[in-house]
Amino acid sequence: MIRKGYDFIGWFRGTKNEQTGEVTFGDEFEFGRQLSENTTIYAKWEPIANAGYTVIFWTQNQQRTGYDVAASYVSSTGTVGQSIPYGVQENGDEDYVTGFGMKENTAYPRKGNIDFGHFIGFCLRDDCKNKQVTITPEGDAVLNLYYDRITYNFKFYLYRDGTGNNSYDYGNNSGTGSSLNNLVTWHSNQTEHPSVNGYTIQSETVGGRTYYYFTIQAYYGQDISNIWPTYDKFVGANNREAVSFVMMVGTKLKPTATAQGSGTVKGVVTVMNENILGASENANGNYVIVRFPNDYNDWRYHVWFETIQGGDYTGKTLRTYQGKTYYEDTVIFVRSSNTTDANQNEPKYTGFDFVERVGDNNAHTAFGGNVHWTTT
Repeated sequence: MIRKGYDFIGWFRGTKNEQTGEVTFGDEFEFGRQLSENTTIYAKWEPIANAGYTVIFWTQNQQRTGYDVAASYVSSTGTVGQSIPYGVQENGDEDYVTGFGMKENTAYPRKGNIDFGHFIGFCLRDDCKNKQVTITPEGDAVLNLYYDRITYNFKFYLYRDGTGNNSYDYGNNSGTGSSLNNLVTWHSNQTEHPSVNGYTIQSETVGGRTYYYFTIQAYYGQDISNIWPTYDKFVGANNREAVSFVMMVGTKLKPTATAQGSGTVKGVVTVMNENILGASENANGNYVIVRFPNDYNDWRYHVWFETIQGGDYTGKTLRTYQGKTYYEDTVIFVRSSNTTDANQNEPKYTGFDFVERVGDNNAHTAFGGNVHWTTT
């Protein structure tokens, strides 16, 4: 006789409780002897001490209407009769589970290693923090853990009160400053300050100075192209206009600090994710600083991607460069205080390697002043 998860002990006489189905075992039945009456015998099983189990991690889908499988963990050794073991790490707004023997989360990779069971931009649901699932001898116990997307209040710092005497400082170049994490150089003693149309301006005190900002609200992974402020929303002071947004340290696009405080994004950011979230565990702790330099130039970034065999490029402009064919995907309208293509910073695209920027003042003319990417 074979029963998964159990060792067969033998055949025994016994009595069965018809209501509960439980059997009270008597003496072991001896085969080969003559029976004097109808006899029922029962197989006796002893559960094994250890068995496997499965943990399934579910993350809220893009529409927040349900959940998708994000990862799974299968163990071959668990103590039968006990609950599937795991721990809970309180991590601000980004709680997660621990205890699954892996450090790197390959389902949601990020700079460095994070615990398996930790998902950037998601928080473990409260009803999953003390969930009890008993390990069965059959090894078919399953623990389902659910994570919800975090909603962020993302800040745009505009300027600060420089002296307290109705004069203002605002960020120019992306160098070191005297406060707010030294991410910009603050230009002081302006009688006017930059403002923004269509957003509510708020203020807060950081390091003894008053900072003015507005916020947008979006959940992790949300399309924010329609709420990210465009250049025409900003009203400059003293002929200064918004050019770019200085990121906080810790974002995917700016993982470490630099002596110059560099690390900016331009134009419209389309997704709320780790590219601009430097503190994903803090729903209220993420921001950029709006740059207002002395002057600026309008730029158009023509973005080209390498074609793939069998791809449909109907209506796309195709060009050949250094033996490869590229299609023009989009044109990004940005601003820059620099005047040469060599000083422009190319956007990053997951799954693609940057090849080269080719500007109007570059010797290469195949693209007529564009930047382009190729697949890895």
